[in-house]
Amino acid sequence: MDINQDIREEFGKRLKATLIGPLTEDEILEESPKSKYLYGYISPTPKSEDELSIGELISDSGKLSTDARNNFQETSLDNDDEYQQPLELIYEPSSLGISFQLKNNNKFEVLIKFSRYFEKEEEKKILWQRKSFEYLLEISSEEKKIYLEDGIYLHIFNVFKKDSELYLFTITLVNDLVIRKSEDYVDKTPYILFQPEIIISTKFQDVFVERPLNLKSGDYETRMYEFLYSSSRPLCFGHGVSTQWDKSKTKIWTEYVPMHTLNPIDPESKKYFGLLDNDFLKAEFLGSCPKDTLVKKLFNFIEVYENWIENDISSKLDNFPQNSKEFASSNLKVCKTVIERIKLSIKNLEKDEDYRNAFQLANLAISEQSSWKENSKTFVWRPFQLAFILLVIESFISEDRESKKVADLLWFPTGGGKTEAYLCIISFLLFKSSFQPKTISDPGTQVFIRYTLRLLTTQQFERATALVLASEFIRKTSNLCNPDSKVFSIGLWIGQPSSPNSRKEAFDLLENEEIQAGDPRQITKCPCCNSLLVWDLKPDKPISPSCKNSSCKLNGDLSLYTVDEDIYNVRPSILLGTTDKFIRILKVTNTNNLFYSSTGRNPELILQDELHLISGPLGSISGLFESAIDMICSKKYPIKIIGSTATIKNASIQVKTLFDRDLVQFPPQGTSFKDSCFAVEDETKMGRLYIGLSTMCNSPKLALASIVAAAFHHAQSIYKKLEIDNTFKNQAETYTTLVSYFNSLKELGGANVLYQDQVIEKLKSIARDFKEEIFSINNIRELTSQRSQQQIKQYLDELNMTREEEDVIDACLSTNMISVGVDVSRLGLMIINGQTKSKSEYIQASSRVGRKYPGIVISIYNSNKVRDKSCYENFKDIHQNLYKDVEVTSLTPFSPDCIKKVLPSVIVTACRHLSDDALNSPDLRKFQETFKYVSNFLLERCRNISPENLKFLNNEIKDFESYWLETNPKNYFKSIKNKGNALMIDAERAAVDPNRFEEARCISNVRNVEAESRIRVITEQKRRRRNREE
Repeated sequence: MDINQDIREEFGKRLKATLIGPLTEDEILEESPKSKYLYGYISPTPKSEDELSIGELISDSGKLSTDARNNFQETSLDNDDEYQQPLELIYEPSSLGISFQLKNNNKFEVLIKFSRYFEKEEEKKILWQRKSFEYLLEISSEEKKIYLEDGIYLHIFNVFKKDSELYLFTITLVNDLVIRKSEDYVDKTPYILFQPEIIISTKFQDVFVERPLNLKSGDYETRMYEFLYSSSRPLCFGHGVSTQWDKSKTKIWTEYVPMHTLNPIDPESKKYFGLLDNDFLKAEFLGSCPKDTLVKKLFNFIEVYENWIENDISSKLDNFPQNSKEFASSNLKVCKTVIERIKLSIKNLEKDEDYRNAFQLANLAISEQSSWKENSKTFVWRPFQLAFILLVIESFISEDRESKKVADLLWFPTGGGKTEAYLCIISFLLFKSSFQPKTISDPGTQVFIRYTLRLLTTQQFERATALVLASEFIRKTSNLCNPDSKVFSIGLWIGQPSSPNSRKEAFDLLENEEIQAGDPRQITKCPCCNSLLVWDLKPDKPISPSCKNSSCKLNGDLSLYTVDEDIYNVRPSILLGTTDKFIRILKVTNTNNLFYSSTGRNPELILQDELHLISGPLGSISGLFESAIDMICSKKYPIKIIGSTATIKNASIQVKTLFDRDLVQFPPQGTSFKDSCFAVEDETKMGRLYIGLSTMCNSPKLALASIVAAAFHHAQSIYKKLEIDNTFKNQAETYTTLVSYFNSLKELGGANVLYQDQVIEKLKSIARDFKEEIFSINNIRELTSQRSQQQIKQYLDELNMTREEEDVIDACLSTNMISVGVDVSRLGLMIINGQTKSKSEYIQASSRVGRKYPGIVISIYNSNKVRDKSCYENFKDIHQNLYKDVEVTSLTPFSPDCIKKVLPSVIVTACRHLSDDALNSPDLRKFQETFKYVSNFLLERCRNISPENLKFLNNEIKDFESYWLETNPKNYFKSIKNKGNALMIDAERAAVDPNRFEEARCISNVRNVEAESRIRVITEQKRRRRNREE
C-alpha cells in the first residue's frame, strides 16, 4: 500500500465506503444495498391514496426553516439526553436538508448527487446494479420547488431577515416517490435514493454568512467564550444529516460521515519562544547555571510574554467594538497580574539565596528523575510549565503573601505536561525546607495532593514517588542542603480496599508472595533502576520497600509509605490521597499529625488535580468539608491552593465556591482561543481526527456491531498492508487496538456479547467485500470500576503491548473510568458509543487516544435521542469549538440540604484539630472559644459564597451548639466499644432505623451521601404463606 499522506484519510474513505457506500462507482451487489449499507439513504414512505406525501408535510408554511432560523440565532444542545423518541417513530428518513445564510439575493449553484440500485438477473441470481445521478442547478430566491424527476425534487425556502439584512435558506432534497399500499408486495429498494448529497457553492468569497455573534445574552463567562471563539462560527447546519464547509468558505455540503481534525496545541509554543536559546529551557541548565545567567535568561524568557501582551492585546484594544472591548480589557488585566507575579519571582531568585537554591535544586531533581526513564532524553521545559512554576512560587517569597489567598489553576489540554509543572513546584517546597535541621524547623507534611478517583491516585503516586526519591537523592548528595534536614518522603493515603489501614493488616498481606487487594506493595519496581523492590517485614520500622541493587542510586530503604498507621507517625513530606480519605480526619485522632509538624508548622500547599471532577453531590459535600481543612491548615497563614484541569468552565465560580478564593487561570486568555502565547494552535500538524456516525435506519446494537467491525477490520488491514519500512507503519499499529467507551456498565455488558457474536459475522462480510484477510477480535479486556486495582494495573500494562507481541489486546471496553488517569501513549483508535453525559467527559475520554501519533475518535450518535441527533447534525460546529461549550459544574456547599447533612461533621472536625482540648474530649465547655472561631469562619465563608443561606446556617450552628451542650457527651461517636452517650453516629447506621437514634449524623465519605434502601425479594410461594398466616 502506497500512502504518502495521513493514513487516517485512507481509514476514513474505507469506513465511509463500508457503511454508506459505494464500494465502487459502478458496483453490482449480490445483496440488497438497503441491507448492505448501514444508513445514508432517503426512502419513499408507503402511503395510501388519502395520505399526505412528504412534500405536503414540508409545506410553504416553512416550519422547518423557521426552526432553522431560530437555530442560527442561538444553537442550544441542552435537550434532555434521556429523552428518546418512541420506537414507532423510528423510521427511514425521506428527506435531507441544509440551512445557511447569504449576504445577497444572487443566484448560487446547487449540485445534487444520489444513486439508485436496480434489479439485474444473471445466471438465475438477483443482483443490484448501481446507477448514479447528478443535477447541477442555478437557484434564486424566487424558486420554491424544483423537480429533478417524477417524485424527486428540491424544496426551497428562504426568508429575508430585516434586522441583519441577510437571506436565510433551507434546501431540502425530498424523495416523494409513491409506493401504494394497495399493491402487492413490492421491493422498494429501486425507489430509495442512496448516498444523496447537496453541494452548494458560489464563485465569490464572503457570500455565505456565519452565525451572528451574540455578546449580549448569557452570563459573563458565556459571553467571554463567544468573544474568544468569534472566528469559529458555523456556516450551515443539517436536517437529518450533518454538514461541512471548506476553508475558503465558498462551498458547503451535506455529509453523512462528517469528519473534523482538531488543530493540536503546540505545547512548546515555537511561534513565540522558538527563537530562544534551546539550552535555556533544559532543567539541568536551569539547575546549574550561575545566578546572573539564570536571572538574565528568565527575564529574556518572560519578555517574550510581555511583548505578546503588548502586540496581541494592548495595541489592538482600541480596534475592538465596544461590546468586545470589555472582554479584551478584562483579559489584559489578568495577563498583567500574571506577568507581575512572575517578575517578582525572578527578582527574588536574584536576591534570596535559599529561594534560588530551592528553585535550582528542584530543576536538578526533575532532570534526575527524567534520566531514569527508558529511552530518556534531556528534560526540556515547555514554556507554559516554566511560567506556571514561576507564577506559583511567588506565593512562597514570604509566609504572608497576598497571593496565597488566590488559587492558581493550570489549564492545558490533556497530555500537555501539567503533572511535571506542579511536581517541580512541590520539589521547590521540599528543598526550601532542607536548609535547616529538622530539630529547628521540622516542615512535617508540606503538601496534600488530592484526587477524586482511586485509579488516578495510584497512577500519579508512581510519578510523584519518582520525583520525591530523585529530590531525596539530590538532598543527600548536595552540599547546599543541611544533612540533618528532614528526609523527603511520600505517603499514599487511600485506605482499604486499596491499601492497608494498620501495620497488622500489612504484615498479614506481606506474608503472601502474591499481591492482593489492599496490599501495601503499591510500587513493585525501583523508579531508578527498574529492579524489583523488596518489601521486608520490619516490626520496629515503618513499612517501606528497599532497592537491593548495589549499583542503583537509590540503593537501600526508599522513603515511601502506604500503610495509614505509618503515615500518621512519619508525617511524609507529600501526602497523596483521595477526596474521600480526607473525611477520615473527623474520626481518626492520629490524623492530627498530618496538619502539624513537631515544631508546629502547617502544610504549605494543596494540589487539587482534575478540578472539573469536583462537582455535583461530591463537590457540594467536599466544598463544605473543605471549610474545616482550610481552617486547620491556615491556622497561622493561608495555605496555598493550586489546581489543574483540561476541561472546565466558570472556573472562577467553582473555585470560589469550593475554596473561597479568587482565581488566576493560567495561561490567561488573550483575544482568541487559538493563541494565549503559551498555548498556540498549530495548523501545520495533524491533531485528533473525529468522525461522526449515526444509528438512523437501524437499531443502536446493529449500528454498533457494523461500525465496530468496519473500524477494526480497516485498522488491521491498513497496518498489514504497509511495508515494514513505511514511515506510517508505527502510526498504523496504534489503531490496531480498539478502545470502546460506554456510558454505563449495562451498555458495556451488552457490547461484550455483541463483540463475540454479530461483530464476527460482520468482519467476515467486510473481508469478502474488500477481498482481504478475515480479522477477528479475540482478546478483549474490560476497564471498569468493578476490576481490582491489580487487574487494572495488569490491563494497562497489556494495553502497551504492540501488535507484534503475543496476547496483544484487540479491544478494550471501558466506562468513564478511562476518561481520567489512563495514560497509555500507544492507544490511537476509540469508539464512543452515544453522546457522553457531559462535554468535559467527552473531551477527557477522547483525549486518551492519540498521545503518540494523531488519533482517531469515532462518535456514534443515537438518532432516537434528541441530544445525540443535534450533536450529529451540528458535528463540525461542535468540534471546532470543542472547549467552548463545556458544561458549568454545579456546587452548592451551603445549600440547606448540604448544611443539614455535613455541618456537624465540619464543626467537630475543625474543633478537634484546632484545639488540643477538643482532640480527645467532646466536652464543649473546654473549647467554646474554638467553637466560636469555627462558627464565625463558616458564617463568613457562607457570606462570601451563598449569602442567601446565611440565616439558615446561623440557626443550624446555634441548634447544634445547644444540642452539644445539652447532650454533654462522653464520646464523640457512638459505637459498640464506646459506652455512654455520644455526640454523633454514622449516617449510614442511623439510616437503618432513623427513629431509634437521637445523635447527630456524621459522614464517612463524600460519595454515598444518601441512605441505602434494603430490598427483600418475596416469591409467590412466600407471599401466599404470609397471607395464610395473616
